Amino acid sequence: MLSIVTPVLNGANFIEKNIQSILSLNIKFEHIIVDGGSTDSTIEILKNYPHLIILQQKDNLGMYSAIHQGFMIAKYDYITWINADDIILGQNFSEAVKLAIINKYDFVYGNSIFNYQNFNKNVFIKANRFGKFFLKKYILPFVQPSSFYKKDIYVQNPLNYQNFKIAGDLDFFNRLSIVNNINFHYFNKTLSIFLKYGESLGDKNNILYNLEYNKLNNKTSKIYNFLYKLTRYI
Repeated sequence: MLSIVTPVLNGANFIEKNIQSILSLNIKFEHIIVDGGSTDSTIEILKNYPHLIILQQKDNLGMYSAIHQGFMIAKYDYITWINADDIILGQNFSEAVKLAIINKYDFVYGNSIFNYQNFNKNVFIKANRFGKFFLKKYILPFVQPSSFYKKDIYVQNPLNYQNFKIAGDLDFFNRLSIVNNINFHYFNKTLSIFLKYGESLGDKNNILYNLEYNKLNNKTSKIYNFLYKLTRYI
């Protein structure tokens, strides 16, 4: 049913929560871990879970290259990636996958929770039900770990890992949105918890993300940003 890829590099502090959350799925799944050369105890932790498929990243081209490597060996019809410090809500995610199979959805996305680490605070993030429209305008209407899609559409439209280090998800989803025969479905339940950091690696990544994102988002007019805010909670 579902193949999940997790890229990881020195994720010993959080990878186990990620694995445990994925084990809460009540559907058939495989969990592929692509390690980028961890020097902490990540590999030792992974060895405690014999169901995992553990790969070593073939190059040093970053996270999206690792995800691509995992996707290309995925055996199930639906795929997604869940970063090592994110977790999923297994019951809701399982329900969404079952619904996708019954209705033959190509792309499914749902709501999320932002977990602000430095403030010990959770914030509900409702996805925008007009996701495909806004993706065409380079506006990301959902949080990436709350989405999954068919492998065959990925193979035809793979991640551009040569040119993106942080904002490759927006580029990837935008390219899927402009393919006319790909249907998007909004599943109105929370599918994942996404960790947000304060002054840490997360903020350093945010700087790079903003640089890459602005290359894409400068194509978006103010009117579409206004429409997104207007329709977000419909």
